[in-house]
Amino acid sequence: MAWVLANPAVQVAIVGARTPAHLTESLGALDLTLGQADLAEIDNIMSAAVPVGGPTPEGMS
Repeated sequence: MAWVLANPAVQVAIVGARTPAHLTESLGALDLTLGQADLAEIDNIMSAAVPVGGPTPEGMS
């Protein structure tokens, strides 16, 4: 979530939480500041990602 919020094109991040514990865990991203090196490393990792479409990509085979 910190990575999404670090993107200047993003104004809002929608967080899905199934339990109060999930929401509490997500709040930790508000205190996390990613530096330029962090963002560059994430961009490097994501450059090989393959977009997956559909309403539930986790369930696609």
